[in-house]
Amino acid sequence: MAFLALLFVSLVYSTVMSMAERPDIYAQAYAANQSGVVMNPDVGSWIFRWLHMLLGAATVGGFFVGLIGRDNEPAFALGKWVFLWGMVGTMVVGLVYLFTLGDHLLALMRSPAIWVLTASIVLSLGSLHFFFKQRFVGAGLLVFLSMVGMVTARHILRLIVLEGRFDPGSIPVTPQWSVLTVFLVFFVIALGLVWYMVRLYVTDRGSAA
Repeated sequence: MAFLALLFVSLVYSTVMSMAERPDIYAQAYAANQSGVVMNPDVGSWIFRWLHMLLGAATVGGFFVGLIGRDNEPAFALGKWVFLWGMVGTMVVGLVYLFTLGDHLLALMRSPAIWVLTASIVLSLGSLHFFFKQRFVGAGLLVFLSMVGMVTARHILRLIVLEGRFDPGSIPVTPQWSVLTVFLVFFVIALGLVWYMVRLYVTDRGSAA
């Protein structure tokens, strides 16, 4: 159930972010239905982006499986397999997504985003080397930097797509402190629950030993 819920959240996130690049579709969808469950009807604009995000999440998951199970050969082997093939799948789907950009691909190739994207791919491949050698600090650092690079490239692409139609910097921002307060309260509660679960995990391992 938790997996299906996270899968749905990722789907909504991808479709909403893709509509944010198409103000015309966003306006039409909102005018027709304000329920909050309307998806982007242009499936081709978000399906590969969504798969890219899912495979990227699986890749990071494989990293942590290998990290936590580094002293357990079957667990580490599973982590290596997921980390490797998740990264390969992410790169393949990401390449396919680039070719769905149409006329925006040429503008992307002429922008700093292509250099940031290339550097991110190199960093990702470097993380594989460190991970297979069980040098997890270096692998984790390279994975983190590659993710930052991907986010940066994604932002530059968003600006390219919106150029001449909409400037995100022109949106007036009005802080909603009440919503932030609710978030912070539940965030603190979540931290407490995580601490409690970690404590139970450590205690159980100590008892077993």
